Amino acid sequence: MKKLIFTFLFISIVALGQEFNLEIHKTSLFDYIKIEEKLGSIRLENESRYYSGEGIAQPIRFLRKEEGIPNCIVSYQFYEKDSALTQIEYEWDVYNFEKQDNNQKSEEFEKELISKYENLKKKFQKNSVNLQQKIITQI
Repeated sequence: MKKLIFTFLFISIVALGQEFNLEIHKTSLFDYIKIEEKLGSIRLENESRYYSGEGIAQPIRFLRKEEGIPNCIVSYQFYEKDSALTQIEYEWDVYNFEKQDNNQKSEEFEKELISKYENLKKKFQKNSVNLQQKIITQI
């Protein structure tokens, strides 16, 4: 089975929910770290050096335990100067947790992963429409 990676990069999307707070320009890095602590996430050490641009600090990464699908790795990128967030990345990757090639998974597992993807897609589409409506009303 080919390696499954679902990565979402968020710059300025508005969303509601306990699992994903995507208002990154209205929420501080400290608040996101508190969210991760409340979720019981484990802070990960960076095993690599990340080069993202001038003034951008090394990301802070957390591992969130999941049921039925790979655990989620959340990476927070921010500016060194003021800790303002530039990006949040969510990654569900089988290979991050089972270091082998040809990692066969059951049909049930694949359905769970597809269901997670579809739920996220619906959430982002709904919030994208809400954001567009907000922008239109402000014009």
